[in-house]
Amino acid sequence: MTRRRLSGFTLIELLVVIAIIAILIALLLPAVQQAREAARRTQCRNNLKQIGLALHNYHDTFNLITPLAYGDGGANAGASTPTWAWTSMILPYIDQAPLYNQMNPGPNTLKALANTAALRPLLQTVIPGFLCPSDPGQNLNNNRPFTALVTGVNPFLMAKSNYPAMSGSDNTNLTGVFPSCGNGAFPKGTAFRDITDGLSNTIFVGERSSGRFPGQPATSQAAWAAVWPGMAFETSTPAEVVRWRAIRIKGYLKLTDGRSETGDDANQDEGAVSEHTGGVHFLMGDGAVRFVSTNIDWQKIGQTPKVWGTYNRLCDMADGLPVGEF
Repeated sequence: MTRRRLSGFTLIELLVVIAIIAILIALLLPAVQQAREAARRTQCRNNLKQIGLALHNYHDTFNLITPLAYGDGGANAGASTPTWAWTSMILPYIDQAPLYNQMNPGPNTLKALANTAALRPLLQTVIPGFLCPSDPGQNLNNNRPFTALVTGVNPFLMAKSNYPAMSGSDNTNLTGVFPSCGNGAFPKGTAFRDITDGLSNTIFVGERSSGRFPGQPATSQAAWAAVWPGMAFETSTPAEVVRWRAIRIKGYLKLTDGRSETGDDANQDEGAVSEHTGGVHFLMGDGAVRFVSTNIDWQKIGQTPKVWGTYNRLCDMADGLPVGEF
């Protein structure tokens, strides 16, 4: 009688095949992840590019860049006045005119709109163009809770933005393209002619993610991203969390760990940081988007005499120290 031989894999052959498949997956998975991050990084870059175009179109219309904050009802942006953020003012220039018209900043105050139940959700509108796709934080920024802005709603969360505006390299708040102030004065818009260091040498907008700086101590606070609708001064929360820091960045914080010139770990929430490995995207005044290494030269300019690093110079618009290639 003839024996029939059954075809199939032996146990050893099966294990070898499984091992080969596991190796291929291990090799391909990082490549897939890198490709996805490359796509997210490109999208982030494009977001900043569109913001740059919006700012240029705004300047073409008004001969000024929008101020960092716009006072309610035309009032000064003082210590207790909720104000619209600069990002609210450029909505018509990023294809968000219907949202802008519904909000009607200026005639409508931020506080009044926030306390109108039918209109309040507008402040929670998620705008993809203001979000870095690599940021793992929530679309409503729970790191910057408004606890007194809305009557009976505590906390009230506004929609997140990953792109705050540059207020300057020093702690005076007045040296950048978007100067801020805390003494009751109204922030002024900047004209291109005021940027004497040159548009290509000056940072307009940068990234800030929800997470921590790469070299930041675990005991320090995170960066907490930003919000796009506006800001308010509230005594029931750390005052600056939902005020200027919610819409601006400052260059006196180092890109590697967010520490200030005094080694402070308490102010990282107004620094620039991204979820992209090795650097941060910045929008320059000429509309170019540059990926700046976290290791860029930075100095403690609070010392006397001041010593300026490349990053410090880029954050100021008229320090008389333009930067070449960097």
